[in-house]
Amino acid sequence: MSCIIVYLIFKVFIIYRISYSPNGWTDRELALEWIKKHFDPMTYEKANGQIWVLLLDGHKSHYSRDLLFYAHKNNIMILGYPPHCTHALQGLDVVCFARIKEVWKEELNSYEQDHNQSLPKSNFVFVFGTAFLHAFTPKTIQAAFTAIGIHPYNPNIILAQQMEPSIPSSTKTTFPLPQPSPVHHIMAIFHDKTPSTPGTISTHTGSTSSINRQANYYQQFVKSFAQITKPIHETVKKERKWSWGEKQQKVFEDLKKVFTTRPVLAVPELDKEFRVEVDASDYATGGVLSVKCEDNKWRPAAFISKGLNETEWNYEVHNKEMLAIIRCLEEWRHFLEGARLQFKIWTDHWNLEHFMKAQKLN
Repeated sequence: MSCIIVYLIFKVFIIYRISYSPNGWTDRELALEWIKKHFDPMTYEKANGQIWVLLLDGHKSHYSRDLLFYAHKNNIMILGYPPHCTHALQGLDVVCFARIKEVWKEELNSYEQDHNQSLPKSNFVFVFGTAFLHAFTPKTIQAAFTAIGIHPYNPNIILAQQMEPSIPSSTKTTFPLPQPSPVHHIMAIFHDKTPSTPGTISTHTGSTSSINRQANYYQQFVKSFAQITKPIHETVKKERKWSWGEKQQKVFEDLKKVFTTRPVLAVPELDKEFRVEVDASDYATGGVLSVKCEDNKWRPAAFISKGLNETEWNYEVHNKEMLAIIRCLEEWRHFLEGARLQFKIWTDHWNLEHFMKAQKLN
């Protein structure tokens, strides 16, 4: 059995063999580097000219335009896990991470007892590498593929109960590094009492601007997110007096529902027809990226919703509608530029039609 080299990412540069990023997590550049320098060269011969599949979670760094183009050009099919489902569908979450948490704790305790000191950063790679080799054995890896029904293929192994929204309750022991997750923070909000001051919201969100800051990952899956959260946006503005009433409480409860309800989204495949539907209101812009599926029905693939600032509030209606179009094209550029078929933009503002033709500018 062959395997791909472990790809470690540090927050600061240590040695040239270890990648690093400003926040210590993967980004678009590192994801592209990994698929080019590691995954492709190490699996090319094994694929033997056939299409081979790469399963990735839903992090946006895995779906940059350059990465998708590279994958398509080199016969690599990328399949992404749906949102809120990795706790049931991803083999790492289901099998491997639980094992490495246990082994890591053992190796860490062993090091501290042998050296009579805490583990320094200079020795982290050695100790973690030892734990990794003990945890990621051929038996464990094969068990992960079996548990999620990938190999041997079993589409019936995942039950409906397993697809319920995940909660952060699987940690058996400590992991090498903290595992920040939007799910952890959002669920912490839901388990706490209703916010009583702007500072209470700040504690949960890391910002006094809005709950939107903490939930920015999930808004791409929620239609009209900015419109839903507007009452809370208004409440936490510095120039406004703090007030938490029925409207804010309703939004608070609605957010719990939309964050824990699975949206039925289509996969944005580049060989299918796309449609961008946009709209703008007095205080927000929104859009839906839809895909025409095999049954000739249009289904949403992603949403975008963003509030207007004080300057944008004063835009004329046609400018707000155009801003909505621009935001959608920027957000889904990697899909739309790579699409095999022409896509259409739907807007309810007829006056924008003249922008389809070249304009004479003074």
